[in-house]
Amino acid sequence: MDQFPNLARLLKNGAINVWRTSLSPMDEAEKHPHLFRLFPHGGVILLTESLILYRPREALRIIMWFRRIHLPSKQSGTWKLAARPRLREWLLDLLDLYEDTGKDVFGHGKQIIADIYTEVLWLLENPNQPLTYFVCDFDSELLTDQAPLVTSSSLKALQARKEWKGDTPETTEPDYHNIGQNDDLLIQWFAEWAIVHLDSFRKFHAVLGYHPYDEVGKKSIKEYENCWGHIEVLDAEDCFKRHAVTSQDDLDKLESERRRKLRENAPRIKAEAQRARAEERQAAKAALETRMRVYRDCGASEDEVLEAGRQWLRDMGGSTKEIRDCQVDIEKVFELWGPVDGQRGTGGSGKEVGQGRRTSLETGALDESGSSPMNTS
Repeated sequence: MDQFPNLARLLKNGAINVWRTSLSPMDEAEKHPHLFRLFPHGGVILLTESLILYRPREALRIIMWFRRIHLPSKQSGTWKLAARPRLREWLLDLLDLYEDTGKDVFGHGKQIIADIYTEVLWLLENPNQPLTYFVCDFDSELLTDQAPLVTSSSLKALQARKEWKGDTPETTEPDYHNIGQNDDLLIQWFAEWAIVHLDSFRKFHAVLGYHPYDEVGKKSIKEYENCWGHIEVLDAEDCFKRHAVTSQDDLDKLESERRRKLRENAPRIKAEAQRARAEERQAAKAALETRMRVYRDCGASEDEVLEAGRQWLRDMGGSTKEIRDCQVDIEKVFELWGPVDGQRGTGGSGKEVGQGRRTSLETGALDESGSSPMNTS
């Protein structure tokens, strides 16, 4: 990579292709097993700490555009965002700084950081996306390879270093030195991560939080690109131009339209959810009653059948509430297919059966009116 200091800028030309060659075949399944393409398509955009801390509105605009417009229009897995480790936890720490003043040490309002947190959360936990992006439930920052966000848990120094100094709201101020060091460490990790994934992505862009007229920012960008020629370091304005990022006004209009449709569809969605829940309960009751009939056919009494039903739900992991809500129709269990060997067992009179009694599996309490004591809908 050191021999190609401007490789990232050359790759902006889509006609340029890069191949890796080997005397031994790298992939027998390929038509040309001795050739392996690098920088194929797609890309990764790194959001640095300085971008989120110094220019959170621009960071929010990039995340909103990426999640709502860019990502859905691309082939799955070809584009990702990258960020510091434990991003959501870090954003929550930033929100804690607002507790007394309503603004952080950089002068931004609380809502902007809350909006960034929400967008990141929706990026990883979209209810319309059936695929989960978390490896395990107990670590909400451990992501799968399919996740649209790339982080590294190995940057221990960055996780331990604070971006502000001072013990009270009155004395707290930005720690620009630590922020600069965090950016250095994050971009170094990103450049090394990019080398490992040259066969998966074409563009590797790191976005800093400096303004275009900031001489310090210009110097930093030049130094980064001299060290890492395969990545491109941009400020927010360059990122907007390079990726044709949608304007904030248009993004706000899209959000307003989404909320309007959500309000309009809320009654229908609620009704469908209630109907699906009712169908699930009915199916569960039918399965339970069928299983209880097996015990009835073996000559068990009503109390024994009810206890078997309770035990079956417990074995399936059912909670006390689930056992209570899944009430069974004793008439169906004991009378639908007639008596067992001429005996009804010890479970109630014909008058009780004729009234269509139901019982709660939790308590065995009967409702003689023929309706369930609990609303099972």
